Amino acid sequence: MRLVLTQPATGFSEERSHIRDLTFLLKTGPGSKDIIVLPELIGGSADRSEYLADLRWLSTQTGAWVVGGSHHWKQARGVVNGGVVVDPGGAVIAAYEKSHPYGQELDEGVVAGQGSAVFEIDGLRCTAMICADFWYASSFCAAGSAPDIVLVPSFSFSQRPTPLMAKARWRHAAIARAYEFAAFVGVSDWAYPVTWRGRPSSGVAGLADPNPVEVAGLYRALGRRRVRAFELDMAALRDLRANRKQRGFSAARPHEGEEFVPNSQ
Repeated sequence: MRLVLTQPATGFSEERSHIRDLTFLLKTGPGSKDIIVLPELIGGSADRSEYLADLRWLSTQTGAWVVGGSHHWKQARGVVNGGVVVDPGGAVIAAYEKSHPYGQELDEGVVAGQGSAVFEIDGLRCTAMICADFWYASSFCAAGSAPDIVLVPSFSFSQRPTPLMAKARWRHAAIARAYEFAAFVGVSDWAYPVTWRGRPSSGVAGLADPNPVEVAGLYRALGRRRVRAFELDMAALRDLRANRKQRGFSAARPHEGEEFVPNSQ
């Protein structure tokens, strides 16, 4: 299985969906064993029907599973930042919403959503959560079980004059989460300096590997790339979990109905 992470560099407009702009994805040759992760607000404030149609188009064009980033979805309870996961045939298999609206979203009345989604792809347990939710331990507790893969659509912002601090913090947090849960962590983002409401993204997309061969493999960023496909070494993941279990330090995997408490070293 490959995890295909994205980092669009074209200008962002909230007025429309940008999903059909991602034709560069078609050149990576993704297939039914691959998971594509789109960035937060890739659907802008497009109508829900347009957002879903665009995701179905992308999944059927690529033949891959698609974690569809998000869009600002107008509902009776208010505007929610949410997205869905579609299978290679375009069917919706899961939905997730941002439970911690951030920054200007709060000023504009975006309301808290239902949080992360847990679903399976090819026998692997996946958790999808949007940007700021990744920074809350409660998001992982609410997921109910330790994942194999954590998937994070993001539109990262920094209050600093450069993106360097944000990149460092995301890298360290992703590496820590990956080891804590013995799971891969994949982040898709908008490239620096794509802006929303005058604020530039920090371009933090990358993959954290819980059990790499070398230090450089702990976090592999996309850098200036718009897309990068990563092979997931599930054998190395199983080895890590077996080793940790032997040492009495295994990632928490509660039985159904039990409370999930993240472990710590």
